[in-house]
Amino acid sequence: MKQKLLNALKEGYKQLGLSESAFERVAAFGETFITSDEQIESFVKAAEAMLRPEQSEADKVRTELNAKIKGLEGVKAELEAKLNGNNPPEPRPNETPDIAALIEAALDKKLNPITERLTQFESTRAKETAVAALDKLCAEWDYAQGFPKERDEAKRIALKVYKAGGEQMTGEQLIAAFREEFDPAVKSKGVTDFSKPFQSDGAGGDNHKARFEEMAKRQEERQGAVAAN
Repeated sequence: MKQKLLNALKEGYKQLGLSESAFERVAAFGETFITSDEQIESFVKAAEAMLRPEQSEADKVRTELNAKIKGLEGVKAELEAKLNGNNPPEPRPNETPDIAALIEAALDKKLNPITERLTQFESTRAKETAVAALDKLCAEWDYAQGFPKERDEAKRIALKVYKAGGEQMTGEQLIAAFREEFDPAVKSKGVTDFSKPFQSDGAGGDNHKARFEEMAKRQEERQGAVAAN
């Protein structure tokens, strides 16, 4: 499903000029709750709100990088002029100037700040996307809504693991850490198959919670009856 979402996002928003990693993050997020091909089109349309901010930041970085590259072209021209005899540097005895090294050093000096900024931007965006993916799952997944106590505890533990690891987890990995805690806790209350969506009668979140609590209560009563026998 993730590959289908990735392909659909890249096709639907190819004009944005985003990196592969940007589409990967959004596709990984969608994979956590998209369960059928029929839902892909709706998800792709809704994903614009997540992709547009990334495009804006990427455009700013690209604009600044292009300006820096133009400046580097001037530096290169100056060095080439010196190499061709126009105001050449005075060589030291028995030493030939390494013009290629001079150009490379100038390029590194100009490009390093841009590279560092781009890396920092990608890292910050990845952190925001990972936490946002978990927040969205907790807010919209019907099972999480039905078991708020287990949801909050699982989320607390997942975020603790996330921070302990230097906040390097992707949204998919952070959600996996959440599910490692949440799923066993909820299964102990009678939920056996998370692939089957809760059949809502349209009454909203409060009704979801009541239905889940009622289901858990019946399961506990059955377990108590078995123990009594």
